[in-house]
Amino acid sequence: MIDIQGIGESLRTLLELNETEFKMVRFQGDERDVNFSNMPYVNIDISRIEPEIRAGSEYVVDGTYIVTVMGLDLSSHNEAATIRNRLVKSAMEIIKANPRFDTDLETSILGNGQFADAKDEDSGSFIALATFEVVVRVFVNPL
Repeated sequence: MIDIQGIGESLRTLLELNETEFKMVRFQGDERDVNFSNMPYVNIDISRIEPEIRAGSEYVVDGTYIVTVMGLDLSSHNEAATIRNRLVKSAMEIIKANPRFDTDLETSILGNGQFADAKDEDSGSFIALATFEVVVRVFVNPL
């Protein structure tokens, strides 16, 4: 049996324990965690799990996790975007350097990214976020 939750927690631990600039890293975090005091913030969610039958009794499972990275700046959208871009690059480099971050993994692949920004009218701060996929591949022999 594949521990999908455990793989997500391993990804969280990988990002959290490396010397990055993330203040808070969550696996399936709560919206209430997204606030000024927790920035820069990272959340990891399970997107989809796709089993694929192979020859014999082995099969492959590809699990896709969505990593959301948020950066905040008080001065401008550009500064918030610069912070976000640095954080995304850092997260991606950590994963590339550790493609087998969980003992069950054969490998992991970085997928597409999407970028956005917003202004928090209450505080006047600028938030920039990005999401990208991490696809993990697990070979399973059910015997």
